[in-house]
Amino acid sequence: ALGAKVVADKIQKITKSDGGFKLTGEAGEEYLAKSVIFTHGAARRKLNLPKEDEFSLGKGVHYCTTCDGPLYKGKTIAIVGSGDASVKGALLAVQYASKIYMIVRGGKLHPEPINAERLKPYLGQKVEVLPNSQVKEILGEDRLTGVRLSNDKELKLDGLFVEIGAVPEMELVESLEIKLDSHGYVAVDNMMETNIEGVFAAGDATNFFGHFKQDVTAAAMGAVAATSAFNYLQKTP
Repeated sequence: ALGAKVVADKIQKITKSDGGFKLTGEAGEEYLAKSVIFTHGAARRKLNLPKEDEFSLGKGVHYCTTCDGPLYKGKTIAIVGSGDASVKGALLAVQYASKIYMIVRGGKLHPEPINAERLKPYLGQKVEVLPNSQVKEILGEDRLTGVRLSNDKELKLDGLFVEIGAVPEMELVESLEIKLDSHGYVAVDNMMETNIEGVFAAGDATNFFGHFKQDVTAAAMGAVAATSAFNYLQKTP
């Protein structure tokens, strides 16, 4: 109603042009803009196993313990990963799940020290760490019923949580020479501004809130980025 136009296209290239930016779509269509907001998110790292995508559609495979852990009250789950995100996921899940397996590819967990201390009381009880293990196969017909590990051990599970990080797609961002942070995400200030004038970013394309990546934080950053872009356009001829 206010004149916004929604275009179904995938941008393949962004270049600086006179007075702004030129964006090129899949079919070669070109769009001119005085400002750009990157909100392309980040893709969750997956195990790349058969049935994984199918079972991630509400059938037992998840990528966010914070989001879906409460669904498994009194159930048995496994968390894949050794970093701080997996340990924080376990600390949340102990409030709900009856048993938690932590599947660790290396020899031990690598959380922040404070979270390692918080996890200690649960180790050997609710939480069992399985070092030097990887998920070899996802079991189940219509939904996940368990996994087979690299040592051929089978675990009966109600849910599997893959907490091995996310990969932001930064090819377009880097083509504009936008600065990234130490984790490979778009570096922004508290107004979602990048180092390139007229370019902003929001949501999981940034690491503004660290590991806490939720719809509500993405929406908040989007509101800030939109406001910043609006203010930029008011002072740009």
